[in-house]
Amino acid sequence: MAVDKDLLFEPMFDEDDFEIPGRGSIRVRGLSSAEVHKIKDEPPKKAECMIVAMASVDPLFTEEEAARLQRKWSAGLWKRLVEQVQRLSGLADDAAKSDVQEVRE
Repeated sequence: MAVDKDLLFEPMFDEDDFEIPGRGSIRVRGLSSAEVHKIKDEPPKKAECMIVAMASVDPLFTEEEAARLQRKWSAGLWKRLVEQVQRLSGLADDAAKSDVQEVRE
């Protein structure tokens, strides 16, 4: 069966809720290939903020707001958020070979 070409141009992202203990959750989605390429040459600290800003669905975060979270959250909680976005993006299984390897280090 042939696919409807117009359907191919609709966004196709996995989404999930990231639970924040005692605070609620943030809805995040996977990144597009184009978004992954935007972050590949950025320093890890900035790349992580870009990842969170691009992946946020509800609430939406700007890159500056993501940087505020990065400063206020524990390293472990922040790392889990970034890793969840990487999993949703299909990057977690092969992170050592991905364009966002620096983010995982």
